Amino acid sequence: MATPAIKRILVPLDGSPISESIVPYAAGLAKAIGSGLVLFQAIADGADAESSKAAEAHL
Repeated sequence: MATPAIKRILVPLDGSPISESIVPYAAGLAKAIGSGLVLFQAIADGADAESSKAAEAHL
């Protein structure tokens, strides 16, 4: 199998239902072109402990 032109697809997530709804489409695209999928969720510096724990549980 040839090396894909796109090696990885980065999917930024913000915890919203809209951002999560794209994951199956990105996964399908990655599979179709033979690339990897990287899910990324950033937590703002100084975010409260509750927000950080919610983000960790989500991963």
